[in-house]
Amino acid sequence: MFIALLIFTALSIAGSAAFFTMYGLAMTFASGFWPVLFGGAAIEAGKLVMASYTYRYWSHIRWFFKPVYVFIILLAMFFTSIGVFGYLSAAYQKDSLPLDQINSQLIALDQKVDILQNLKDEQVLQRQRLMDDKNRELAALPDNYATKKKEVSLRYQPQIDKLTAEIDGYNLRLRTLIDDKQEVQVKTIQQESKTGPIVFIGQAFGWDTDDAVKWLIIIIVIIFDPMAVMLVIGANIAIVERQTHKRRRKDDRVQLLEKALETDERPSEPTMSEVEEVVSDNHAESMTVDQIRDMVEEMSQRKLNRIEVQQKQMLEELLARKTLTEKIRNPNQE
Repeated sequence: MFIALLIFTALSIAGSAAFFTMYGLAMTFASGFWPVLFGGAAIEAGKLVMASYTYRYWSHIRWFFKPVYVFIILLAMFFTSIGVFGYLSAAYQKDSLPLDQINSQLIALDQKVDILQNLKDEQVLQRQRLMDDKNRELAALPDNYATKKKEVSLRYQPQIDKLTAEIDGYNLRLRTLIDDKQEVQVKTIQQESKTGPIVFIGQAFGWDTDDAVKWLIIIIVIIFDPMAVMLVIGANIAIVERQTHKRRRKDDRVQLLEKALETDERPSEPTMSEVEEVVSDNHAESMTVDQIRDMVEEMSQRKLNRIEVQQKQMLEELLARKTLTEKIRNPNQE
């Protein structure tokens, strides 16, 4: 299952990288969409197969071909990385282009607001000057010069009224621009929700948004294809190790069978009566391997006479035969 997981993960990552690469190339060379698509797929498949072949037959490859194989694999990885970089960059530009357009609209609106505000401020300043001049002239006239004061007021009032009307017009246009700006800002917030995380990353590191995207894509490229190739090599290692382990188990089982046949052919097999003298009332064939081993260890710890030495040898032969029998029946057990 772990080998299957390795293979599935490697193919998933490699397939994703291949999709990014082929899509990016197909968009770059749109006139030859299908040839480029099949060519990119062939290169991706060849890269994985070549990586597997190079690992498995490294010792059989001539020394002057080894650098060539490694160089081609690295070049294919670079090719894939460029495709992934192009695809992710295009995806970011697709999302950021509307935001750039909205920002351009905001900048244009801000410029218009500044211009109108400056014009309005000039008109307000000019109107204030006229009003100051009017008030000075009125203040210079005696109180009994009512007719003269009226003439002064009538002389200044048309200009003041004209400036007032222009100022009101500027205020109306400013309110309209501010409303338009608020609508655009709402669109900006909606669009930034698509690129919000990368904007936050850029702000966290003090980067411009484009720089943050660039470094994020570079990190993805560094991880993407090398991980796929290394997982393919890892799957090959796991498969080779599994095959080697199965071969060793088969060889060990053959050796156990051969040894068991040799043991069964021995003429000096202990008789039941001789063994029962040691095991008392317990029948030898019903005893487990651990029980026989404990008896042998117990006899090994004390001094034995000649008969007990022979009985110990019989128990050891019986122990060896039972152990071999269990190993043959359960080859996977340690």
